[in-house]
Amino acid sequence: MKIETECEADGRWIAEITLIPGVMAYGDTQQEAVAHVEALALRVLADRLEQGESVAQYSLWSHECMGSSKGTNSPTGVNLYRLDHQT
Repeated sequence: MKIETECEADGRWIAEITLIPGVMAYGDTQQEAVAHVEALALRVLADRLEQGESVAQYSLWSHECMGSSKGTNSPTGVNLYRLDHQT
């Protein structure tokens, strides 16, 4: 899964996992927004499992910044992170 982050005009960061509709969260820093969106994604997936839905299509979790090496803004202003489970 990819996490997209962007700094809003008011200075807050927003992070979104586009693969799971509605999974987005704000934070005061980029790292905080990513942590919040990861926690939300886990809650959503846990809820889906409890409801008997499959979540096999989601690959979880370790960070790999796609684009900039330190998670700073890319030329488009959007940072992408990829989440894959490493076993």
